[in-house]
Amino acid sequence: MFASMVVLVHASVLTGHPALAPLHVYISSDIAVQSFFVISGLLIVQSYERSRSLRSYFGKRVRRVYPAYLLVILLCAAGGLALTRLTASEYLGAGTLKYLVANLTFLNFLLPALPGVFEDNPMSAVNGSLWTLKVEVAFYLAVPLIVLAVRRWGAVRVLVPLYLLSVLYMALGLLLAERTQHAFFDLLAKQLPGQLTYFCVGAGAYYLAQRRALPILPMIVVGALLLLASQFFLPLLLRPVGLGLLVLGAAYGPWLGNWSRYGDFSYGIYIVHFPIIQTLVALRVLEDRPWLLLLFCYALAVLVSVPLWHLVEKQFLRSDSHYRNGEGPGVDPVPTNTSGRVNAV
Repeated sequence: MFASMVVLVHASVLTGHPALAPLHVYISSDIAVQSFFVISGLLIVQSYERSRSLRSYFGKRVRRVYPAYLLVILLCAAGGLALTRLTASEYLGAGTLKYLVANLTFLNFLLPALPGVFEDNPMSAVNGSLWTLKVEVAFYLAVPLIVLAVRRWGAVRVLVPLYLLSVLYMALGLLLAERTQHAFFDLLAKQLPGQLTYFCVGAGAYYLAQRRALPILPMIVVGALLLLASQFFLPLLLRPVGLGLLVLGAAYGPWLGNWSRYGDFSYGIYIVHFPIIQTLVALRVLEDRPWLLLLFCYALAVLVSVPLWHLVEKQFLRSDSHYRNGEGPGVDPVPTNTSGRVNAV
């Protein structure tokens, strides 16, 4: 759902069609990305706590994220040869090499565009969605230190100060951006320290679930109220908790079903949709029929994500990976009881 929200917003922004403008007015890609981080906070801390060693933990993270990421970067660079306005010799030079080095190391912000590619599009970046992967990988690196601190001092004494420091970091960055009118500070505010609040909420839910059952309906109600309240005051402080409770309550509840039985396509949709939209815009496909173009973009993203999961992502996972095991019918990753509470994981 969240990956689809990002696709809709980017389709609106990248095509520049006035008819699609309501999509990025009424749908928030920020909420989608922040929800990703909440979910990661729970699942990645859980992954580390269940790993036999530091090597095992990092091995699982690389297996899950990098194979599909690597393939998408390489395919975009290869596809750029057909789309660039430059000659083949000009394209296959230092600019493309720098693009590959920067993007394969998650430093997409250093060089987001390929030489002569998408220059006439409203935005020239090849895959602007990948900035979140940099934040995600930084969190992967921080988790062992966070868990070590939690084991020594307890979850509350570690996660609450981290949460508050993250709020202060974000507030300072946004204040500097407002006063200087420099986009650099706004960009800096949205990096790992500024997003750590969402990770902390997910991690806190994981540790709380080890001690007692989590009440699903109260999580949803309180989360919705806090999210609503954050629209009027203390947004940086209340929004992560509100959104986190709402997302995790909904995910743990029985209403959404077991979509993982069909495969885990969300990551694939997220990392392929941006270059697909950019390519269709550059080729002027259905440019006079924006809603049909939107449907085509989304359908292509889904169609590409299915073989990407089955032929690439899934093949690199260990046989005991819960991503692979989740494809069985009736699998419930989090036990729940009849009182509507999530039992300790």
